[in-house]
Amino acid sequence: RGTDRLRRLFAEADVRDRERDADARVVDPETGLYSRAQTHARLVEGISRAAREGEPFGLVRVALGGLPESGRARREALEACGATLRRSIRRADIGGRWGADVLVALLPQTGATSSVVADRLEATLRAAGEG
Repeated sequence: RGTDRLRRLFAEADVRDRERDADARVVDPETGLYSRAQTHARLVEGISRAAREGEPFGLVRVALGGLPESGRARREALEACGATLRRSIRRADIGGRWGADVLVALLPQTGATSSVVADRLEATLRAAGEG
């Protein structure tokens, strides 16, 4: 009984450690893009800067469909999508992972043309996923 309680306490501590490690991570290990926590921080900074300087700011959200459920094929697909996103945006833009199957691009100084960028990114990522 004491051993079961000890195991449960260690398991709970392990979960907390993994959650803290994930929050502290700068780069998402599967995509090579910013982690969700870092993407969120860059989003808040970008919106604040855009509001302060009166400049446009765009955000593109891309839901990745058709990814393998798990395993090596999923990891490879996420890595390929991350690399494709990085190659497809400007140096000033920020690519990040927002969710399990969701990537985002933060686009400073891009307002109305964000929809054009969104269409291009979606087509590029779709082509990368099919190739």
